[in-house]
Amino acid sequence: NNNTIQQSTISAANSNSIFSLASFNNLYDRLKITATDNAAVFIAQSSSETFRQSSITALGLGAAAAVYITAGSSNSFAQCALNNFSGPMGVQLVLQSNYNVLSQSTVTSSASSQPAFLADTGSSSNTITQSYILSNNGPAVKFNGGGFNTIVGSTLASPSPTSADHALNLVGSSSNTIIQTVIIRTNGAPGRAVYIESESNGNAIILSSITATGAAITFDRTSSNTVVATFARGGQAAVEIRGSTGTRVASSRLISDSFRGLNLIDGSNGLTLAASTVTASSGFVGVYSAPNNSGAIDISGNFVSGARSAIWFFATNAGSTLWITSNTLIPMASASGAQGILLDGLLYGATVQNNNVYYRSGVGTAAMDYIGMSFSNSLGLLIDHNRINHPNILTTGNFKGIKFDNVQNSSFKFNDVHSSGPVSIGYMVDLNNSTVTIRNNIFMSSMTDGGSGRTIFASLNSVVSADYNNYYSSNSAATL
Repeated sequence: NNNTIQQSTISAANSNSIFSLASFNNLYDRLKITATDNAAVFIAQSSSETFRQSSITALGLGAAAAVYITAGSSNSFAQCALNNFSGPMGVQLVLQSNYNVLSQSTVTSSASSQPAFLADTGSSSNTITQSYILSNNGPAVKFNGGGFNTIVGSTLASPSPTSADHALNLVGSSSNTIIQTVIIRTNGAPGRAVYIESESNGNAIILSSITATGAAITFDRTSSNTVVATFARGGQAAVEIRGSTGTRVASSRLISDSFRGLNLIDGSNGLTLAASTVTASSGFVGVYSAPNNSGAIDISGNFVSGARSAIWFFATNAGSTLWITSNTLIPMASASGAQGILLDGLLYGATVQNNNVYYRSGVGTAAMDYIGMSFSNSLGLLIDHNRINHPNILTTGNFKGIKFDNVQNSSFKFNDVHSSGPVSIGYMVDLNNSTVTIRNNIFMSSMTDGGSGRTIFASLNSVVSADYNNYYSSNSAATL
C-alpha cells in the first residue's frame, strides 16, 4: 500500500503488467503499460488505486481487457489512454466494482460485438467524465446489471457494421444518469445509439446529443425513464418506445430522417411528450402510437413539422386516457395526403384541445385528402379550442378541415377553421356515419373548388347538432 511508480515502462507477455491484489492507495503516474494476450492492469479487491497520465494497452487476441477490475472500488484513471486494439475491451468492471472513476481519458477497443467499456455483474456508482470512448466493432459503453452510474461531458462512438451493436447499451441497469454527453452510432447496418432494455428503469438522459443510423434512443421493456433537453436524431426514429411504462420526453429536439419522430409501440403504458420539437420527413409521421398502448398519454406543448401526419394514434386499451393539448402542428402536404392529427379506434375517448394546425408547405395531389384533424372509429372525443388554418397552400387535392368517420357521442366546440385558395373539393367539416355536437365554432372559407364543396357535409346516416356557429365565406358556395 501507499506506493508510487512514476515515469516508467512496464510490459509483459501472457501475464499482467500490473497486478494489484487487496491493495490500496498506490499511485501510478506517467507510465507506459503494455501486455500481450492478457490484461495490462488487473485490479482485484483493491481500492483507491490511482492511475494518472498513463498509456495502458492490451495487445494480441487474448480474451482480456486492457484494464480489468474485479470487486475493486474507488479506483481512478485520469488523463489516461486505455486501448485494446485487437482484444475484447478497454475497461471491464465485474463483481460489484463500485465508485470507480474514469476522467479526461480515452478508451478504445476493436473486437467484434464487445464494448470498449463494460460495467458488469452488479457494478454500480461508477463515473465516466470528460472522456472519449470508441468501439470500432461493438458498443462503446455497456452497463449490465448494477446501477447509479454516471456519464457526464463525454463522447461515446460506435461505427460498428453490426446493427445489434449500440453506442450505449443498458441491460437490467437502473438509475443511471447520462448528462452533457455526445453519443454517435454511425455506419454499417442501421443501429441504435442508445438502447435501454430489460427492466433498466429510472434512467435519465439530460442535455445530450444523440445521433444514429437507426433509432437514436430506444426504450425496450423498461419503466420511468426520462429524456430532457436532449437532441436526438435517428435515421429511422428519434425516440422508440417498446413495451415500456411511464416514459417522459421533455424540452428536447427530435428528428427522424425517415419513418417516425417518436414511435410508441408494443403495448407501452403511459407517455409524456412535452415542450419538444419533433421533425420527420415528408411521407412519414411525427408522433405515432400503435394499437394496444395504454395508461395516461399526454402530448402537450410540442411543435411538430415536416411529416405527412403530425400526430397519429391508434386504439388504446381500456382505462387509458389521451390528452393532445397546446401543440403546434405543421403537416407537409405530401403526394399521398396529409393530416395534422389522426385518431383511429379511440373507443375510450380522448381530449384534443388548444392545438394549432397550420398548412404551410406542399402543393397537393389530385384525389388526395389534406385534413386538419381526422377522427375515425372512435367514441367520446372532446375537441375544443383548436385552430386549423390552410392559407392558399394547396393547388389541387381535397381539403377537409375536420373529418369524422364512424365517430359517436363526441363534441366539437369553440374551434376556428379557416381555408382559402383553390382545391378540388373543400369541406370545413366532413361527417360520415357519425354523431357529433358542433357548437360555438367559427368557420371561415375563401376556397374555390370543383363545385361540390360544403362548409359542413354530413352523410345521411350522420346525426349532427350544429348550434351557435359562425359561418363566413368570401365566395358563393353552399354552406350545408
